[in-house]
Amino acid sequence: MSEYYYVNTNELFGSRIKKFRKDINMTQAELAKNAGLSRKHISDAERGLVSLNANDICNIAQALSKDAEDIISTAQFSGLKMAKDVEVKYVK
Repeated sequence: MSEYYYVNTNELFGSRIKKFRKDINMTQAELAKNAGLSRKHISDAERGLVSLNANDICNIAQALSKDAEDIISTAQFSGLKMAKDVEVKYVK
């Protein structure tokens, strides 16, 4: 029998955005300005409270000098051990 891990993609994307932002010592305000978004929207996104549309993800990625794929890739889950018999279901 397979195990199921339910992944909140909003939280996954948000945690990646926060990590990439901190890696380059950028504030939420700086990221917001560079991405053309409000600081509150960046804060909410990093906490997984909002769903980002494709345009927002692309603008945020560009502001972080990343590819959008770096934010949305589900190939690796930080801190989640995957086994061959584990099936991942995505929930929003």
